[in-house]
Amino acid sequence: MITGLNPTSEVKCSTKANRSLGVNPHATIVFQTFALYPWLTVQENVEVALKARGVPEPQRRDKARQLLDKVGLDGFESAYRASFPAECDKSVALRRAMAVEPELLCLDEPFSALDVLSARRCAAS
Repeated sequence: MITGLNPTSEVKCSTKANRSLGVNPHATIVFQTFALYPWLTVQENVEVALKARGVPEPQRRDKARQLLDKVGLDGFESAYRASFPAECDKSVALRRAMAVEPELLCLDEPFSALDVLSARRCAAS
């Protein structure tokens, strides 16, 4: 409810002292299934959230590259989902969510299956 994906019924849900109606622009969520678009490259998947917010293309690209570099995915920017390691899905989905610098990051168990090194890298950034 706090992200705006489910409507409230009898319970009032508010953020930033305002009642939440619709999608919360201050929150993002990383789903357990990661919801990556297979027809987009790794970089384009990270850029999706920025594009939805109207960020111009040059800034989207720079921000996506910076975020991918932080988790060691540099070199995979132009790779499509079928051609990069499955264990990278979580990192790409997390970077997509973090690209818009949300005030609230909701996680649907995204770290449960990360290997130790990836989990440390993600936690450090």
